[in-house]
Amino acid sequence: MAPEKLMHVEQDHQIVLARLEKYLRLGQQCALAVQDPCVLHAFKVEKLGWLARGLAEEHRLMLSRLARAGEAGGCAELVCAWLDGEGGVVGRYGALLVGCADLLFESGMVRYQMRPRSEFLICVLQLYTKLEVLCGALAHDGLAQQLQNFEEAFVARWNRKNMSLLLFDEVVDVLAVDAPFVSPPLFSLDNVVKRDFFELTLPKFGYTQLLVEVFQLDTGEIAIFRVNSERLPYRADQGKRLLRQITSCGEPLTCIGRSLLFSTFRKSDLTVLEEMPSAMHLTTRIDSDVHMVLRAVYQFEWDTFWRCTLHTMFSASPPSLGGIAAIASARRISHPPQNFKIKHQKLAETLCCGTQGLGLQLQPSRPTTHERQLQDAGSDCSMQTSLLPPAPKLLSHAWTAVPEESGEDSQSSSGYDNTPQQLQLFELEDSTSTRGSQNDSSLRLLELADSKRTDSGSLVLQYPSFRSSIASSLHLRSPSPHSEDTASEGSARKRPQPDNGTRNAEHDDFEESFASHKPENMKRRNAYLLQFLNHMRPAS
Repeated sequence: MAPEKLMHVEQDHQIVLARLEKYLRLGQQCALAVQDPCVLHAFKVEKLGWLARGLAEEHRLMLSRLARAGEAGGCAELVCAWLDGEGGVVGRYGALLVGCADLLFESGMVRYQMRPRSEFLICVLQLYTKLEVLCGALAHDGLAQQLQNFEEAFVARWNRKNMSLLLFDEVVDVLAVDAPFVSPPLFSLDNVVKRDFFELTLPKFGYTQLLVEVFQLDTGEIAIFRVNSERLPYRADQGKRLLRQITSCGEPLTCIGRSLLFSTFRKSDLTVLEEMPSAMHLTTRIDSDVHMVLRAVYQFEWDTFWRCTLHTMFSASPPSLGGIAAIASARRISHPPQNFKIKHQKLAETLCCGTQGLGLQLQPSRPTTHERQLQDAGSDCSMQTSLLPPAPKLLSHAWTAVPEESGEDSQSSSGYDNTPQQLQLFELEDSTSTRGSQNDSSLRLLELADSKRTDSGSLVLQYPSFRSSIASSLHLRSPSPHSEDTASEGSARKRPQPDNGTRNAEHDDFEESFASHKPENMKRRNAYLLQFLNHMRPAS
């Protein structure tokens, strides 16, 4: 390449890079919230701005070197050495191009989005064009590899954008006679189970071999989308062709995405008239003038999936499909209301004549394990309360002794001598009986306080001499059978039987005392408690 032409290329690079750096720098002035997801792309914009500024400065220095070396010649070798130098100019160009492609397709920022007459897109395409010219003039392998990487990345993002953009602005109800525009159904790419390319022929709407994409939804419905670009996706090696089309006319930018043509088709909305090689001739039940022919683009997809799916959806009696079946979503009923309708029709056929409604048989509910345990606990509680008189609630903490009072009032109110002893009550638990038939619940101490000692707050024993015998009777954990039987028989001999006929007429009023309200020895293991209560009786 002549030195003059090479210098002209370097000047163009410097202008394009300065323009790109200015556009990126102005975009950084936009204020963004901290929670805005575009903040992550703002750091990428800042990085790309520094790359563009550094490359523009490198080209300015290179331009001055070319001006000095123009007379001696060897400008091409000088530029190649500069590209392969320690500055990593080629690598920085690759990072700048791929980063700009990410902003175009994945940033979501309006300033950098892929759209017609976008200034950012124009800057990127101009930079790519200038690098392509420089690579052709120098035949530099490293720069050619970076351009190829950018082309492949651009094509991959273009195809993904083209296939993920769904438009619902012109949806026609083909099942209606006048085919009006209707509101579109609500679904997204997450609801798509299978999608493939077909050629649609529909004379009523003027479609002849129109390239469409048929979607199988997770509800079983069929959706037909028009491919706005009217061409199959670009291959990985067609990036140069795509970039040239966008640079020359920009037509691909105006016809990107997919547009829904008709409302989604449910089961039995269409009828199969004829099966053709890799195609299906369909019609509607309402309008016989609607003849739709769907021809698959890929034979393998037709044989493995779509032939079975269309027969299952729209054939009254699906034929044998040679062992190749569709996935489960295609075999089930297409839509929940349609599912209810078909099941209701099947149920109506099984009813007897003159029978309306549904026959229901209700089984009695069985009690759960928790309810049975509650019932058993209630029955045990009622049995225990019937055997023993009700006892007041026992406090588990220790009672403090009442300070000793002087005078006759103190002796008359307490009813005991002047040597009080503090008794600490413990909550006693009965151990499991050694006999299987005597599994008693835990024993409870009765709060021994009559009407004359309700304010004392303590329990004082009158007979200290019995304190040792009472303490020995509280060892309940492992009583021997012999001692238990002996204590039971002795207490039975000592206990006088109450006689209701011998009560004094002067004591007709109710008076709570141990003589008249003594608990019965209903169980043998309560003998030590009766002995304890007998020792606590005041002297009469």
